[in-house]
Amino acid sequence: MHKESALKFIIKHQEILTPIFAAIAMILAGAIMFSAWIFILRPEPIGNFLPLQNTAAYFEISIDSQNPQVIEFLKMTRGHPFFAKERLIQQVKDFTQMDFDENIAPWLGNNIGLGLVVLENQSLRTEPIVFIENKSRDKTKEFLQKLAIKFKNDYLQENEYKNHEIYSYRFSQDFAFSFMGRYLVAAQTIKSMEKFIDAISENFTPISSNRNYFDLNLSDGYINLPLLSQVLTGNSALPETQRYFFLAFEPFIRIFKHSFIQLEAKSGYLSLKTTTLLQSKFEKNNKKYTASLAQYFPSNIKLFYGGMDLSRQLDNYGRMIGEDGAQFKKSIKEITDSNLGKLFGSAITFEKDIYPLLTEEYAIGVTAEDDMFAALKLKDPAAIEQKLKTMMIFLKKSPGFANTEKQILQFEESHRSFNIFGLKQEGAASGIYYSIVNGAALMSSSEKAIQNAIDVFLDGKNGFLASALIKNADEIFYIAADKYFETLSRFSEYLKPIKAVIAARNYDEFYVKTIYYILVE
Repeated sequence: MHKESALKFIIKHQEILTPIFAAIAMILAGAIMFSAWIFILRPEPIGNFLPLQNTAAYFEISIDSQNPQVIEFLKMTRGHPFFAKERLIQQVKDFTQMDFDENIAPWLGNNIGLGLVVLENQSLRTEPIVFIENKSRDKTKEFLQKLAIKFKNDYLQENEYKNHEIYSYRFSQDFAFSFMGRYLVAAQTIKSMEKFIDAISENFTPISSNRNYFDLNLSDGYINLPLLSQVLTGNSALPETQRYFFLAFEPFIRIFKHSFIQLEAKSGYLSLKTTTLLQSKFEKNNKKYTASLAQYFPSNIKLFYGGMDLSRQLDNYGRMIGEDGAQFKKSIKEITDSNLGKLFGSAITFEKDIYPLLTEEYAIGVTAEDDMFAALKLKDPAAIEQKLKTMMIFLKKSPGFANTEKQILQFEESHRSFNIFGLKQEGAASGIYYSIVNGAALMSSSEKAIQNAIDVFLDGKNGFLASALIKNADEIFYIAADKYFETLSRFSEYLKPIKAVIAARNYDEFYVKTIYYILVE
């Protein structure tokens, strides 16, 4: 096409071509902005300054208004005033009692974070270290001086320690600051800052050097599970009940090394990924998990957890715990047998009667009516049905049912050609019910829940797992968060935007990889 002809073509069709060119220009502009943020504007990782072996936990979050992840997050939560940018700025103003635009914006960078670092290995003395990216050291120091005058009538002093300038307040000695890379680093005391500098002064291995380290998108973090457990159990301020909890689970916690965490903002949901390194290899189940039992759970389910061969998982964890593994398995057996004895007497035991039921797919949940519901895939449905009938007979004779003046109702009813067996006290709202449906044992505290499960199966009405997000998982977890989080009053405002959480977990030899899809509305 000649130049003149091409020009005539463009003029003739400009109404069509103009929006096309505009769309192309917008795509190119977006790509250039995203690339600029990735390769030029992205902040330096806090993981560069934290020692891998001495950090019990840390997290960092981007506050960069140009970061596509932050933009998506603010867009996602714009209907919730609690997350509004204006509210967050007002909180900073209230805390510092200073004008944000005049005193903070000129030096505040794009990234903030907090690390929990062991500063004394012998005593496991651990302190928080705060990181705030800054754009200007001079303006940052000016702000710190204004704070000192405003609250303490104090002033900044400067001392050098191992090639690092440490800033502190002359009279109060409350905090210590230093500049590392593009960050203002804050510790509780000068001594704490010196200890931290010691930890990163001699050939230390930074967290960011680990191959599982997640680069910052919206937020990321790290937890050294065994170290954090030691720190918490050694903390005298920790309530005795909580300390006992960590001590009781210490053998289990020791099978893990550390976890890396990454939070990303997607379109309409948040993606939280965790990669946990194990001390020894997890022997993965050869059986493929297909979440087939989800077909019995209605779409309005509150809670669901499913996986494959729970007996093998217990064996795996027992082996990985090592010397304490046999005791771990023995404890589970003793606790279970003790509880079974209260229900069935000595006729039913964990190893003989319960363990064989756990070798196939399993699922547990809570219905919309708050009824407990469980499903087990069966190798031999006829034999298991007979076993369940026997267990119901023993259950009827147990102290919980026998030692009562109320009549014990044991019955068998049919619902859409499937038999439902039940046992309950007269007048009780709930009991124990089960049915064998298509090779699966369905069990619940409510007869209605069993009936609903049969309806869902026959009518194909399940939908809460009808997403491609959970394909190829070894375990699946789902919670209708909006039905649970409202009870957590302390965190309710933070959790209010969350509608549901779907988690898919995979065991990969020395790693446990989990991805949580956090649905936001």
